[in-house]
Amino acid sequence: MNRSNGLMEKSLEDVRQVILSGNCVAFIGSGLSCPPYPSWRKLVADLCNACGVSVPFDEDLNDARKLLALADDCKTKNKTSYYSKLYEIFGTPPVETRFIYRMLAKLSFCSYITSNYDPLLKSEKDHEQRNFGNIYALHSLPSHKLEDRSIYYIHGLIDQSNRPQDGSVILSASDFLQAYDGAENGLKRLLHEAYTYKSLCFFGCSIGEPQLRYVFEQALRTRKEIESQYTGARAPDHFAIRPYAYRKDTECHEAYERDYAAEQRENETFLELGIRVARYEPVNDKHSGLDREIAKWLEITPQPIRSGFEPRELT
Repeated sequence: MNRSNGLMEKSLEDVRQVILSGNCVAFIGSGLSCPPYPSWRKLVADLCNACGVSVPFDEDLNDARKLLALADDCKTKNKTSYYSKLYEIFGTPPVETRFIYRMLAKLSFCSYITSNYDPLLKSEKDHEQRNFGNIYALHSLPSHKLEDRSIYYIHGLIDQSNRPQDGSVILSASDFLQAYDGAENGLKRLLHEAYTYKSLCFFGCSIGEPQLRYVFEQALRTRKEIESQYTGARAPDHFAIRPYAYRKDTECHEAYERDYAAEQRENETFLELGIRVARYEPVNDKHSGLDREIAKWLEITPQPIRSGFEPRELT
């Protein structure tokens, strides 16, 4: 355990042991699909450009509430371009994937939940049918299938056969209000049950969406009530796998110094939801360090994908 920044952290070995227990759900955010797909802030900026909405300053694109509001502005100003751009980005068959998806598919998670729209997780089921249960998206999210290695696209799936339209994706502020703030539904039930009774391991997630945090806050209260009512009851652990934070040179934008203060702020944000952070060395902008750490759990050596026409192939 790492106490270097003043808050208790878990080690990656702690996380591995929980995953091997078979009672852990993988929660996958946009960080795992970037690249080839855009980050949340880049996606909203692309929608702004497509719909004729002014793209704000960079600091505004770091605020979850502002990103949700911007997506609403885009949809309101030009709904046709809004959905066309989403389909352009996510609707074509993936020609590039991330090695980490293949590795996570081989780990013994009891199910996979993703807030992404892209088909990369779905493509793993297409490659290895026997290793997965069914795929569920948005309006059909049965929580009783959490033991079946199911794949849940909680905010909607966009691929070649699933063209986005009103009600099929949760991206804008109004989408989140409709999906999360209404009466009890399958989405909130799934998240509440997964958080309360399973271990969750968050990959590529910051959990900045207010409605999502609220659901987890409710589930955290439920967990504490159960622990208080039953002597010796201990709620399952939750983890977020996050990179070390580094300060960057303002001119060349290269990382040069570990930013412990930033890590502590992030730890506190997760700890508010009862989630402990385990950190890894990112290595590069593609976060190859995470691939290496997960590969150790499987004793796999990640092999670089290269073209058959590279010069060394021709000598």
